[in-house]
Formats: sequence, structure tokens, C-alpha cells
Amino acid sequence: MFERSPDIQKSMQARPLIAMIGDQYSTYQKPIVASMHRLLKRSGYGLLYACGGALRPTADWDSSRPVSRNAIYTLARDFPVAGFVVLSSAVGNHADATQLAEFAQRFTHKPIVCLGSSVANLSCVSMDNYALVTQLMNHMTQDPSRRRFVFIRGYANSPNSQSREAAFRNALNKHQIAIDESLFIDGSFQGVDAYYAMDKLLKRTHDIHAVVAANDVMAQSAIHALTKHGLRIPEDVIVSGFDNRSETASSGPSLTSVKYSMDSFCGLAVESLLTQIKSGIFLSADNTTVCPPAQLVIRGSTEPALLPTRRHVPTPRVFEAMEFRESLLRSLKNLETPDGLDPEIVVSDVVSMLVNGADYSGTRLHTALLELHNRPAHIYWWRHLLQQLTTNLQLHGSEGLSADALAHTASILGQIQTTIWNVENAIKLENERHFESVNRMQSSLNRVNNMGELLTVLKSTPSQSTVNAWFICLYKQSGNQPDEMARLLYQYPPNSSLDTDTLFPSADVLPGDYLQYNIVGSLILEPLCAGSSHLGYIVVDAKKEQHYTRSNLTAIADIIANVLWRLLNEH
Repeated sequence: MFERSPDIQKSMQARPLIAMIGDQYSTYQKPIVASMHRLLKRSGYGLLYACGGALRPTADWDSSRPVSRNAIYTLARDFPVAGFVVLSSAVGNHADATQLAEFAQRFTHKPIVCLGSSVANLSCVSMDNYALVTQLMNHMTQDPSRRRFVFIRGYANSPNSQSREAAFRNALNKHQIAIDESLFIDGSFQGVDAYYAMDKLLKRTHDIHAVVAANDVMAQSAIHALTKHGLRIPEDVIVSGFDNRSETASSGPSLTSVKYSMDSFCGLAVESLLTQIKSGIFLSADNTTVCPPAQLVIRGSTEPALLPTRRHVPTPRVFEAMEFRESLLRSLKNLETPDGLDPEIVVSDVVSMLVNGADYSGTRLHTALLELHNRPAHIYWWRHLLQQLTTNLQLHGSEGLSADALAHTASILGQIQTTIWNVENAIKLENERHFESVNRMQSSLNRVNNMGELLTVLKSTPSQSTVNAWFICLYKQSGNQPDEMARLLYQYPPNSSLDTDTLFPSADVLPGDYLQYNIVGSLILEPLCAGSSHLGYIVVDAKKEQHYTRSNLTAIADIIANVLWRLLNEH
């Protein structure tokens, strides 16, 4: 008999679910899913993320041509959930407003929120892109000698990219800066695309003074291309992004960007859903788009004075503890603080150790640093703290510090550096082991000749140790649409209460009431498609929010789907 883990035992109280409708589960979606799961859990709800695809995979996609993966959205409409979050900024990247609205209407029979792009008559949460880029451009255009501005757009039809570009164009007109269409390049919100587009532009001309990118990933790629061509940031070219990704503050140079809290962004969506659930009103002309608070964060990519490594370091002076503390806190202010970590406490412990010679062991700094082993996603914050500690100690000098204090300084820096190094190496080793296991699984799956051999291989899958549970469900009948009935082909861990022979409604996702009672983490549902044939789906109950930043669930699903298609058609 299967024994539930303590975590699963705690979840035995029925928990209603919210379904998030999005495209493939990748870099953009992961922090949104993590935040939504965390916030919904506080309100007593679970999260089920249904992975389909973009309504139009490319800008020139023929709308009459179906996208095979998207048939899963038909099934998702009937999921046993309390409401829907449509990740409109992702599924609608190449779709126009009408296509996006028609898609969202499928889910208006229950409470619904569109996240990222606005849809008429629906509750929506979106950034005020136009106002924020206008504020950004007021900063970018302060130097009247900068007249050649590059804009790196996202997807051509993306409402977010379009509104950011419109604000950019309006700002150039306002400041009487000529608009050169040859300086508008396509980056598709992707780092690689932005790099190649910027590199191609720079091979033609170096006569540019500023680069404004529609997101941070493209801005950082532009910096790489500019550096390759011998241009200095920000002396020759200033660069800005949008989104304030965690690594932007510690990149070289640190990137000027627009900052908003992911929890504030997703929190507005959760608040709207809960209000709709309580009121029973989902579709209304009174529904509006709400915007989370956001602010411009000016950093070294546009402001030379904010590049600490380029500041003139004066003759060492007497160490001033309070000045050092305030300076260090200011340098951390624009960096998103990890959950459960208080910068003031950490910095106060550092100052206390420097001034009073307090012992490192047992301090709150020590405890917080140990927690990094359990939360490797927070490594960006500690890397930035280490950099700022070193810089501020140079700026504020060490005169007046005792030999013991100087020894403590070296100890603090060493402890942080060593912990970061250990965590980074642990992540690297775990990644290597994971991908080696995936490759071994693919090789083994390609050799299976029947379902029994398939199940044997699946039992040794690398996902066993990194999820609470995962399931493979097969439709009763494969076809170009999900079938109404399915059966459980495989489950981990084994659970005798789940029958692998009995058919159940596919819209229930899993047999019986398992979905409401036994799920611990966020659920990811990935369709099993071989060409246009829908075979079933995989459901993963993720153990760690950061796990699927290491693996491509879509790739694993495609491997399994191709093997299933071969076996089903051979027998």
C-alpha cells in the first residue's frame, strides 16, 4: 500500500484549483507560475498550469492552420477548477486583439483574469507599458548629444511590445530626435535573436548613442554585441531594458530597467479571481485593466556615476559604520529581495561584526547564508551583496578598524564567496546529472518494443527524485483532438488507490478526487502529441519551484509521445 509523505498528509483537506492557461512552460512563464502558486496557496487554492502553445506561433502563421498542441485548451475549458488565469501575454504574442479576445471568451463560464495583455470586458492585469517607457525615455534623452536611438522590439503583434514602441516613438518626437526606421530591429523577446539583430546592425554602423530594448533579456544581449564591437557602456552607448530581471542588478554593467514586483503583479490577479468567485460576476463591461506599481531603476548602463568599479577611490579614511551601513542598504534597495530575507538584518550583522568583532557563527547573517543551500534561486542577491560589500569597503576605507575587525571582514567575504561557489557547483552538478539522465532515458526509450519495456524505463526516469508525483494518462482513442476518456498508464510514486485500468473523464485530469486531495506543489500538464495526433498528457506535481528551470518538460513529453505513437501503431 502506498504511504503518503508528511507533506501529502498535510494536504488531505480538499483544495480547489485555479487553472492557468499558457503556452510552453519556459523562462518567461516559470516565475509567474511560481508566484501564482505561492499566492494561491495562501488563499487555500492549488494551481494547474496547462501547457499549450501560442495562438499563432509566428507572425506570418496562417490562421486557418491549426496548432496541434492547442487542442489541449479545449480539454482545459472543462477542468474541475474554480477559475482561470489566461496568460494572455504569452498565448497572444503573435495574435491580434480580436483573436486573443475570441480565445479568452472560451473560459468566461467561470471566474477569469487575463494576465499580461488586456481583453475587453474581462478583468485584466497588465503593465502600464506606455507610461513606464515614457518615464524611461525622459531619463534616456537627458543628454542632448545623444541623437541616434535604437529600439529592439519583441514580437511584431505583441500588445506589450507595440505599446512600448509607441511610447518610444512619441518620446523621440517630443524631444525632437529624428526617427530612423533602420534603427528599429526585431528581437522576438529572445536573447539570441536580439544579439544577432544587434550584431548585424553594428556591422553596418557604429553611429548609435542609445539602445532601448522591450525587455531585459534583449538589452543584455545588446550589451554583449556592443562590447564585441568595441563600444563602451555607458560612455559610448547607453542601454536600458524592461522587467528588472533578478540578474540585471549584478550584470556588468548593471542594467537600467523598469522594476515591478512579480508578487504584486500576480497578487492583483488572485485578488480579482477571489472577488469574482465570491460575487459570481465574471463578464462585465465594468471590468477594467489594473496595473501593478512599477518604477524606473537607474543603473550603470545609463549612468557612469553608478558604476562602482569606475569610481575614483579616495585615500583611505576612517571607517564610519553608519555611513557604510546606509550606503550598503542603498545599493541593495533596487534589487528584488528574496522571500524571508531582511536586508537590514543582514547588513546590521555585517556592521556589528566589523565594529564590535562579533562572532560570525550563529548570527542571522550565518543563518540566512545557510538557507541559500535550500534556495539556490536567491544566489543573485548574495552575489550582488558580495560585490557591494567589496566596493563599499573600498569606498569607506578601513582606517579605524581593528586587526580583529579586518580579519572579520576577510572572514565575511570568504564565507559568502565560499557559500556561493558551493551552491553554484551543486547546481551545476545537479544539472549535469539531470541532463545525463534525460539523455539515458531517451536512449532507452528508443529501444523499447512494448508497453512493459516502456514502463520499466519510466520507473528509472530522472524525474523520480525531483517531483512529488507524476502521471502519464492515455486517451481511450487517439486523434486530432483530446478524447473525452482517458486511463492512467503510469504513476509515480505507486498508489494502489489509483486504478490503471479504469477509464475516467479526461477533463478530470486524474482519476477520482485525487486532484483535489493529494497534490502538494504546482501542477504542470503537458500534452503528449505526435504530429497532429493527441495521445494523452503528462501531469507533474513539482517538488521544487526551481526544478523545471533545469529541464524542458516539453522535450521529455515529446520523447515519450513519439515512443507511444510508435508502439500504438506497431501493435
